[in-house]
Amino acid sequence: MSTANRYYAGTTVSRYLSPDGRAWAGVLFQSGKPVLDAELQLEQDAAGNLVDQVQSAYLPSGFLRPQGGVGGSGDYITIPPPTTDAFDLAAATAMVAGYPVRVEFANTATPNRNRVILSPPPVLGGAPPDVKRTDFVFLEMWLALVAPSPRASGTVTVLPALPAPGDTVVLNGLPLTAVAAAPAVDQFLIGGDEFTTAANIASAINNPANSFSTFVSASSGGTDTVTVKAVVPGAAGNLITLSTTGGAMVPSGATLAGGADRPNKPTQDTIFRNGCVQAPGPVNLPDDLADPVIDAETTQRVQIQWRFRVTGQSEAVNFKTQPFGFENLNVRAQGSQGAPVVGYPFVSADTTSVVGGSSAVAYGRRDGGLWVAGDGTSGSAAALGTADGFVYAIPVAMVFRRNDAYLGGAGVGFDPLNNTNGALPYGHGPFVNPAVGVIPPNASDRPDGLFCDVIVQGDILDLRRSVVPTGIDLTAELSRQVQALLDGQNRTWAVDGGDKNVLGAGSGDVSTRYLVCNQIGRDNAHGGAIPTSGDTTRGTTIRNFDHVARRFGAQQVVERFVVEVRPGYTPVPSGTDPVGHPGAYNMQANVGYAGWADSDVIHIDLTQLNATSLGSFDPTTNTYAGFVGNASVADFAPPGTVITDIVSVYHDDGNYAAAVDQRVLERNIVGLGTMHVEVELDTNTITVNGGDPGNPNYRMVGDAGLDDGSPRRIFVEIELTYPAGVGTTDTPDVPAL
Repeated sequence: MSTANRYYAGTTVSRYLSPDGRAWAGVLFQSGKPVLDAELQLEQDAAGNLVDQVQSAYLPSGFLRPQGGVGGSGDYITIPPPTTDAFDLAAATAMVAGYPVRVEFANTATPNRNRVILSPPPVLGGAPPDVKRTDFVFLEMWLALVAPSPRASGTVTVLPALPAPGDTVVLNGLPLTAVAAAPAVDQFLIGGDEFTTAANIASAINNPANSFSTFVSASSGGTDTVTVKAVVPGAAGNLITLSTTGGAMVPSGATLAGGADRPNKPTQDTIFRNGCVQAPGPVNLPDDLADPVIDAETTQRVQIQWRFRVTGQSEAVNFKTQPFGFENLNVRAQGSQGAPVVGYPFVSADTTSVVGGSSAVAYGRRDGGLWVAGDGTSGSAAALGTADGFVYAIPVAMVFRRNDAYLGGAGVGFDPLNNTNGALPYGHGPFVNPAVGVIPPNASDRPDGLFCDVIVQGDILDLRRSVVPTGIDLTAELSRQVQALLDGQNRTWAVDGGDKNVLGAGSGDVSTRYLVCNQIGRDNAHGGAIPTSGDTTRGTTIRNFDHVARRFGAQQVVERFVVEVRPGYTPVPSGTDPVGHPGAYNMQANVGYAGWADSDVIHIDLTQLNATSLGSFDPTTNTYAGFVGNASVADFAPPGTVITDIVSVYHDDGNYAAAVDQRVLERNIVGLGTMHVEVELDTNTITVNGGDPGNPNYRMVGDAGLDDGSPRRIFVEIELTYPAGVGTTDTPDVPAL
């Protein structure tokens, strides 16, 4: 079915003739033959049915976008505080069930804008979902019958006896007084007969100089009866009182009568701009349905009406299991009614789904971007207040909310261990967060600087389906999307941070730019002390501090560090090394020499070099021996970490008299690609004296036959390479505050 039946309750329409399935190309009107209202209706519906069949084949429901148009997240405009629980959406044109809808002026008088108003954030410890709630935003559209509102009226009949001077017509408590000579303000002239007098009364009521024309108008039409009508249409005119004095003028009743309010209008004298029932009063249009000359109802209109709908706590949409939002049966159609109607959930327009009072079978047209409620019957039309028994909807966005952890000052705010989706509201007073400290008024206690009631771009997931009437230029579309990806704007889905990584004991946060916490320090096996360190619920523990690494990216990372070695350092305590340096020592070619000698071998063994000492790797400063391993660099570093180069080796020695080359002469280096390297020294005959003219001269590195080498330190600069995949779990998009 392309065109649904129509139900025009409360009208004088004789019947409805559906064009569906009949292939009418037009209606032929003939001379001398009556034209029926149903046939006039059929003429326009038959033409619309032909257009609808073409549009349905090429234009599914969604938001129209020009070829190569920008659209996307850029259409969502966040609002800085103090405005809360709202965001703006750029104006657009949508196709909904084959009808064009101009989406503009919702909740705002600003041209080319819409404002989407959300309910307050969930309260931690309140009704579930209290930790993280998803607000589903969708556009709901329906066909509404709009009729002119009759104006209340009454009559005053002038009798042949004619009123006497001082007699009055009293309208809403204001008297219009009869006079025999030139009338002043709020007076009328008694005429020579009842017809002239009636005309004078009508003229006086309509005169702007008098007190009546702002709320009533009058006419007599050459008769003895003055017809008085309320200026404002609708039932409000029935409250205008009408009376006379003197007995020569007879009112029709104590008040005007016959005024009636008609539904589906913002006021009885205006209509919704663009059919948006959320449009504020100043942007709505005058009701021009009734011809001002005839001043009576002739026709009624069928208007495309729409609103933004937003779910909240009661619907509890789960974006993980209900990615379109409409799968949640608590999301029900509202149509022209004051609240969602029980029994009318939305179903996909797939021609097969039937749930409750909603039937895609009855709708009869497949539309991948559309959801429908109702079944097209008169009962459905009455329940939903629509002309065709259906309400239509298309998705707009998911909005992920942080919970209010302020609780009027009684909460703890952002809790990195248990509630990473918690936040303070903007406008809070002075606050102390146990995990963060003192938080000034209007400041955030979160690392991303967010509040529970201020919406940011990362909170919004765009669900709009794009419709490109001219077809898609795939090259331009690819270019647009790649550019969006490179700009960080291609946010096609959201992530619950608590699902992807450890984050706040699963409390996480949900966003297209989600929060991530990677812990670096000491895991439980290496001396972590919960909750200040160790494997806590704050986040994923990715690395232990190993005394070397300063960067923790997931790519292969290269670090450099320097170790000092003295000639007498030994792997275990000895006479030349009472402490012992198992991670950096010298295997002397001539045991007991005080200085460096040919064929000495410096050992840098990261499987023994304690990672908990000070910068000099002095074993006397070790703070931890290790519950597992030996607290070495290799013990704390991730598997696969290896020494890939000896960058430089330098003597800590010189000559007072002249500058010397301090580079160490190496005979051999072995062990690259492991965690233990050996550097064998060659003889170095450069003369040095420790830079002190009072010292005797000696060689940098002596030969094996004489202990005349430098007794001072050698610095070994090491390149340590960490494997890929052992760093941060995610690439930061926005720096934490």
